[in-house]
Amino acid sequence: MRLSHDTVLHPPAATRHDKARINGYTMHVDREAPNWFATGAAGTEILERFDGTRRFGQVVADYAAATGHEFAKAWHHVDAIARDGLRQKFLAHEPAAPATYAGRDAHLRDEPLRELWIHTNNSCNLACRHCLVSSGPDGDRGMPTGRVLEVIRDARALGTKRFYFTGGEPFARPDLFELIDGVLADPEADLAILTNGMLLPGARMGELARRDRKRLRLQI
Repeated sequence: MRLSHDTVLHPPAATRHDKARINGYTMHVDREAPNWFATGAAGTEILERFDGTRRFGQVVADYAAATGHEFAKAWHHVDAIARDGLRQKFLAHEPAAPATYAGRDAHLRDEPLRELWIHTNNSCNLACRHCLVSSGPDGDRGMPTGRVLEVIRDARALGTKRFYFTGGEPFARPDLFELIDGVLADPEADLAILTNGMLLPGARMGELARRDRKRLRLQI
């Protein structure tokens, strides 16, 4: 964005611009956008000089006179605040058009659910003191198989392609391979399982070998 000596910048309309002092900062709130912007003392002084009538060069000159800064330094300060204000949409090159807040939904993007973490169980073959969720041999066995598969199907319907199983120790669940197959039934989905690896030797290792290694990963 190019700012010149003759640039005129406009703040939100006065009827929708609230200000409040909080911990040494000024919170500028545009009620209608909705939007907010926080400035320190110098930033507040500069921002308030952009009233939709003053040219950029005049704002710099006024700020330099008020602070005693050399013109070049004052320009640098004003330029930084102006660019932040434009980037945060709290200043504009054109006067703010009256607008009615359309509600929260109008500002939310309807994006697909990209990944899902499933805490399969809190039971574990270990009882580590540093465990984030205090898992152990007596920990909760987790949701029933059908319920977990239902969650996987619901997530898939919302667009999820990346799944994670964590616990506890996921391989402590006797139905884990059924859950794995529930994820990998979608040829575009992949799964990472967070495990300590101690329950893998034997039959489980053979079961793993029969799954798609490109889409099933273990994180130790």
